[in-house]
Amino acid sequence: MTIRRVSFGPDRARIVTASGDYTARIWDAGTGKEIMVLRGHRGNVNSAAFSPDGARIVTASTDGTARIWDAATGKEIILREHESFVTSAAFSPDGARIVTASGANTARIWDVRFATMSTKDLVADVCTRRLRGLTKLSRDEMRLAGYFDNTPEVDVCAGIN
Repeated sequence: MTIRRVSFGPDRARIVTASGDYTARIWDAGTGKEIMVLRGHRGNVNSAAFSPDGARIVTASTDGTARIWDAATGKEIILREHESFVTSAAFSPDGARIVTASGANTARIWDVRFATMSTKDLVADVCTRRLRGLTKLSRDEMRLAGYFDNTPEVDVCAGIN
C-alpha cells in the first residue's frame, strides 16, 4: 500500500489516508490502529479528506470519480464522473459543498445536500419548493447537482402531482 495523501479529522482523533491500492483508510490517531477500509474505487485514490464535522469523507481517484463516504458506516455515494482522473477533492469550510479537480484541468463544485439525497427525495424537494411551471433546473443548479454541461434541461416535476 502506497499512501498518497493523509489528513487529520476535525477532532484530531482520526486520520484518513488515500492509497495506491484503490482504497482510503481511516486510522485512530492515538493508537495507529486501522478503523475502517473504504473500498469501491477502481483506481488509485489520490486524495481523501474529512468534512468539517467529521461525519463524511470525500475521496478522489484515477478511476474518474470522487466519492462521499459516511465516516461511521463506510457507505458511499459516487459523484458523477469527470472526463479524466480526479486529482483532488475537498469540502468547503461549512461542509455544504465539495470541490473536485481533474487531470483535464477542470474543477467542479458539488452541493453535498443534493449529492447525498435519494432521487425520490431530491425530486420531492425540488417539486415542493418551486412554483408551478417553473420546475426546470437552471444550468447552475444542474452543475451543482453534478450534471455535465451538455445534459439537456429537464422539467423535473413534469407529471408529478
